[in-house]
Amino acid sequence: MHLTTWNLPDVVMALVSLPITSLVIAIFVSLVVEAWASHRRDAESAALRQTDQLEIRSRHRSEVVLLAVVAVAVIVAPLADVLLRSYVLDMSASTAPLRVAMPLLAACLGIAFVATWIGTRGTAPSSVPVIPAARRTWSSFSRPRDLVILGTLLVVLVVTTVLAGLVSSTDRDGRHVILQIPVPNLPDVDPLRVQFYGWTYGIPALLGAAALVVAVVVLLRLNAARPFIRPETVHAERTVRRHLASDATTIPIAALALALAAGFRLVADANAITGIVITGVNEGAPYDATWKYAELAAVVGWGAPLLEVVGFTLLVLVAMRVPRRLPTPLLATGSAAPAEELR
Repeated sequence: MHLTTWNLPDVVMALVSLPITSLVIAIFVSLVVEAWASHRRDAESAALRQTDQLEIRSRHRSEVVLLAVVAVAVIVAPLADVLLRSYVLDMSASTAPLRVAMPLLAACLGIAFVATWIGTRGTAPSSVPVIPAARRTWSSFSRPRDLVILGTLLVVLVVTTVLAGLVSSTDRDGRHVILQIPVPNLPDVDPLRVQFYGWTYGIPALLGAAALVVAVVVLLRLNAARPFIRPETVHAERTVRRHLASDATTIPIAALALALAAGFRLVADANAITGIVITGVNEGAPYDATWKYAELAAVVGWGAPLLEVVGFTLLVLVAMRVPRRLPTPLLATGSAAPAEELR
């Protein structure tokens, strides 16, 4: 009888390999972050009349709530995919080409829907004409830091997909989903074949990422271009639009992080087999079988759960911050704030 001995690293790795574990950690982290930030309030919103606050809430409430729904959908999509394939339909051994692309597709469809909403129902003419102080572009209300992070994750996804695709091989059905690892000093022995992040997974991920970027740029452009209500509400509306732009870039960042985590796990799976034992040969000692990116695969294997926790945390924060994304009406109606207070 053979007993399997579990050490602490094995137990930790088994736990962090489950997306639900990452989600639980992300919820805890989100609660801590939100508790720390909940005392903050926008000065522009506090200075507005109650009627102005209500009008701003009425105009922007729908897209704020819709973005929160999109964040929840991006959380649910990969979790539902894993649960259905692994536990409900018993398809854990089958190939799922959208495994890596699932969060990207969910984010793309959601962002596109919100962009359509803003373009058709979230835009209205100004009640009092507002002279624009500067030309507004798609990046006017976005933080440069968010755009840099989004671009960096996109580059990492492209590089990872291309490198993994180039070393991947086809299975008997012609799908690029395996990695062949030759056994040294045994040319007559077939190479080991393990599941891998090949083109079959990578191409849908790249297409989903490209479509997501287009949808985000369109949403940011529509969010920036629509007219303000009146001169007195410009500063408060800018704050709301910055919040919208922040959420609209945070969701793709999180989706890219989740997609990278899924891809990194497939890359790390190549290290699951490190040797082969041939009965009656080499006195029963195993032959080492490794590939040239084995060390890098080990590193990204540990990075996958970190990316997953970060991605889930960002999405949970987007969903939790809906009440703070809009001006809160005051109990008493005040007079209109002078223009000097709004600058």
